[in-house]
Order: sequence, then structure tokens, then C-alpha cells
Amino acid sequence: MFGDVTLEQLAQIVADDQLGDSKEVAYGMLMSLCTNPTHGLCPESASAWGPPPGAKTGAFGGGQGRLLQFMRRLQAIKVVQHREILLATTLATPRLVAAYLDSVPFSVEPQPAPVW
Repeated sequence: MFGDVTLEQLAQIVADDQLGDSKEVAYGMLMSLCTNPTHGLCPESASAWGPPPGAKTGAFGGGQGRLLQFMRRLQAIKVVQHREILLATTLATPRLVAAYLDSVPFSVEPQPAPVW
């Protein structure tokens, strides 16, 4: 039910400041989808540091692969709620952090910017 297109549409709703209550509902849904393993995107907390059962090292498939793709598409620098979703997701799924950082074109070195 929550495929790439749906996640992208929810992210667009969250980024639109004119939507009011819809924005808050979409934000709550994304936070739950990205941090709660019962929805199938976020891995179980017991396996948060290790690879998925039966997967090759470094491979992410199914919900975790979709979650990693979604994390890459968030506009964390421009949209405060996207940044909050990204940070909550990385706290819930620490094993995806290295894969995410490898895929972004940004420098992770500290910079004197108020955003980070």
C-alpha cells in the first residue's frame, strides 16, 4: 500500500505549507511509517544493526530498500519536517545510515550553517 509513489506524495504534502491539517496528518503518517516496524518499511529493532535475515552484506531489499530510496529523496535542507523525518528514521534504523551517507552528494563535514 505504501509504495514509492505514495511515499513521494506524502512527502510533497508535508513540504507544502499551505495544506495545514493535511500536512500534519501526512507528517504523522510518514513518521510512523519510517520508524515503526509494524508497517514493513522499518526493520525490527532487534535487527537494526545487522543485515536483513538472508540478505547479502550491504543489500537492502523490500521495505528497507524502499525506505532507503525514500530517505534519499527527502529535502532535508529545505523542509524542516523532512529533516525531522530523516533524523527519526536514522535513529530507528541505524544500519541504513551508512548506505544513506554513501548515496548523498553532501559533505558530512561540519559547516557553519544554522540548518545542520
